[in-house]
Amino acid sequence: MGAGFKLLNNWLKTCIQGGSYSWPTIGSSAMMRDEVWVKRGQSCLLFSFSSQFDSKLHETSIDECMPCFVDLTKTLTTMRTNEISDAMERYAKTLIYNVPRGKKIRVRATVTAYKLLESAERLTPENLRLAHIIGWCIEMMNAAILIEDDIMDASLMRRGAPCWYLVEGIGMRALTDASLIENSVYDILKTHFSNQKCYIHLVELFRLVMYFTGLGQALDTLRPATKNGRCDLDFYSEDKYKNIVKYKTHYYTCEFPVRVALYLTGKLNHEEFKPHFDVLFEMSYFFQLQNDFLDCFGNSGITGKEGTDIQEGKCTWLIMTAVRRANASQRRALSENYGKRNTESVRIVRNLYEELMIPKTYFALEDNVSNLIYKRTREVSNALPDFLIYKMKDMMCKKVSNYTD
Repeated sequence: MGAGFKLLNNWLKTCIQGGSYSWPTIGSSAMMRDEVWVKRGQSCLLFSFSSQFDSKLHETSIDECMPCFVDLTKTLTTMRTNEISDAMERYAKTLIYNVPRGKKIRVRATVTAYKLLESAERLTPENLRLAHIIGWCIEMMNAAILIEDDIMDASLMRRGAPCWYLVEGIGMRALTDASLIENSVYDILKTHFSNQKCYIHLVELFRLVMYFTGLGQALDTLRPATKNGRCDLDFYSEDKYKNIVKYKTHYYTCEFPVRVALYLTGKLNHEEFKPHFDVLFEMSYFFQLQNDFLDCFGNSGITGKEGTDIQEGKCTWLIMTAVRRANASQRRALSENYGKRNTESVRIVRNLYEELMIPKTYFALEDNVSNLIYKRTREVSNALPDFLIYKMKDMMCKKVSNYTD
């Protein structure tokens, strides 16, 4: 048994002892049967790819997704243990720390989309397993992006724990880890999809989405010119913000899971689905807008991270809206304090947001987002099931009261 697999087993054992729903240490024979024990409270259920998936169920729970992650981690970290066992052990730790935490929106969205788009006769256990694998590939890409994003933003916390680069012994080696996670995805795609008609389409899509996301990250790091200690507020335009949403958030959060699900069903030409992708962009816009709001007003004990957008001088929905509403005095205060790291400047900007009633505007948008998505979905063709868009909305657009109390 390789060092990486031993580390995986130790992690599973620790999770169980912690009392949360988790995955216990299991033998390699059980892993080979694609089975894993899942504990919640006092009860244990055995999830098996041969029996767990029901083609009539459109919901995709976190519990349903986790066995596949365990299997992928075992495979990725035991391939070359005879030669580089120390590297494989480090890689296991990297995957465990960065990939499975969080809400797992992308893998759940991918599997849900596949369940809704595929014909009943093709919803076999093996095909559903492939949908989980491709969903976890997207989650791995997300993990790689977040590792790099935390370094660029000088963030401290991610999902309630120190950012990976701040973990003892990691530092800037986190960049190598992010690259390893990203490149492992293509190995997974080759192993599981090279015999599929959609293989080349999937590889090209993954590369294109990562390229677009890189462009989005580049846009997100741009900052306005400063003069005499004041930033140019005209930099924070709606067009610039929409481009950040499009390239940084939309492609790999909302559109990506639906496109890969379409490929898995054999639909290789996506032109007819463009109106639905436009609706998904509006969902992405709110998703990013909500993320901006929580960065400033969220409870870090609940969101799991400390906000840095004000200190970083980022182009967010809050500053864009504030600039449009501010009078001359308020604009001067914003230009003098936005993008500065001292506590007093951050406090002044937050107070200005409240003075300009930006939280009230946010909650009004939140209350209306469901109606907007339902309305826009009904206006487009039925090439995609309406229920798919609604389920995506439910996964992506949560009430921020869950994160601000």
